[in-house]
Amino acid sequence: SWEELTGQAWEVYKGHGWVSAIHPQDVQVMTESWLKGLRQRAPQVCETRIWSQVHQGYRHTVTRAVPLLNPDGRVREWVGAISDIHDRKNAEMRTRFLLSLNDRIRELEHSEDILHGVVVALGEHLNAHRCTFTQFVGERGEFVIHDGYRNGLHRLAGTYKASREWDEIALGMASGEPWVINDLLKDSRTQNISLGIVGPSGGRTLLAIPSIRGGCLQGFFSVHDMDVRSWAREEVELAKETADRAWLAVQAVEKDQEIMQLNAVLEQRVAARTAELEAANREMEGFTYTVSHDLRGPLRAIMSSSMILMEDYGDKIDGEERRLLERQANAARKLGQIIDDVLKLSRLSRAELNKTTVDLTALANEIAVELQPRDADRRFELQVAEGLKTTGDTQLLKLALQNLIENSMKFSKPGAVAHVEIGTQECDERAVIFVKDDGIGFDQQYMEKIFIPFERLHRDEDYPGTGIGLANVKRIIERHGGKVWAEGRIGEGATFFFTL
Repeated sequence: SWEELTGQAWEVYKGHGWVSAIHPQDVQVMTESWLKGLRQRAPQVCETRIWSQVHQGYRHTVTRAVPLLNPDGRVREWVGAISDIHDRKNAEMRTRFLLSLNDRIRELEHSEDILHGVVVALGEHLNAHRCTFTQFVGERGEFVIHDGYRNGLHRLAGTYKASREWDEIALGMASGEPWVINDLLKDSRTQNISLGIVGPSGGRTLLAIPSIRGGCLQGFFSVHDMDVRSWAREEVELAKETADRAWLAVQAVEKDQEIMQLNAVLEQRVAARTAELEAANREMEGFTYTVSHDLRGPLRAIMSSSMILMEDYGDKIDGEERRLLERQANAARKLGQIIDDVLKLSRLSRAELNKTTVDLTALANEIAVELQPRDADRRFELQVAEGLKTTGDTQLLKLALQNLIENSMKFSKPGAVAHVEIGTQECDERAVIFVKDDGIGFDQQYMEKIFIPFERLHRDEDYPGTGIGLANVKRIIERHGGKVWAEGRIGEGATFFFTL
């Protein structure tokens, strides 16, 4: 009954007394609907907020009234029903508000703008007189109030020095539980608050939602009203949800800003590193020019003088003197070869890759044909798997394969035919190319050493060379984004693996 819903007795609500139970903002709507029904003598439906004695607050309701007419068409009486739609209405408004809040937050790029936008939206939705966000700045012993929404109450925005009273507030909110205060003047938690929050100019009610991050109180959202007000459970829950979304948005913005700062630092470091590399390349080019031109002249002079002495005075020098001149000429030739190899290694580091589809099978067979007449004293048999194809620089990959095949030929067993096999196998779902031989092998503990320029495992007298071939292979493979490694045992051959 109306009396059970509103607490009004018949003596109170008879006549137009029932109007006093209608929310002041809805009285006009209800009155217009009732007058319209009287004029038209037709059923009426009206949504209003009506005071509920049980809930001690206004509830959203829908009133449906139907007139019962006499035979002459006059209204004999009205029959109606009032339905409580408060929960449904609040759910609808909550959903619309949160969707609108998300849209507003999404358009903002800075933390301060997000906090300002949230307090404005929350204050408007709850029809409050002021909504603020108070931020504690612990390292400075201060707190900052962001006063984004005001509707009749004075401005609080500013930076304040922390005081004993505000320390007590921070301690009280550290649990993270909301402060729901219907009357600031009567609540023990707010007896020591200054700043005009208590009193006619500061408001009478407070709803405060603490913001806890990393276990520490960062601040709180607060909603103020000038009059004594009973905060409904759904209002408190909505304020909590709003605060949570605001902090999530702030954290996302701060994370984006952190990433942008890291990217800026990284870009600076990349630019600095690029400049260093460019300077190093220029120095390397200068060194290459020096090696190519300035060192070759003296070497040619040494070789020429040795040859002239042996040709012009061969009959006047003894065997030991001739041997020394030959050693001198051979050393000059080897130094020239080392210079050539160093230049080649340098060019491999700077050469631009021209990637295409490369037929490794065809390349290996082509290399074998080229090497056969060059090394007639070293016999070898090459077995190449069909269909070995990859993507890379043809010339560089040919050089890598040639160095690996030549390495297998050089370190074959004395007097034996070298057997070299080139194929592929799967490793961790990647194709791995291998070059396998049955030569003298090597001690596995020196595997890393054999790819270092000029590092050798054998004497030059036994196996001539400069120690640059496998270093070239490593440089070429790594420039293709792959890696190279080897397995071997002394006397049982070696296998070189590489990926691209």
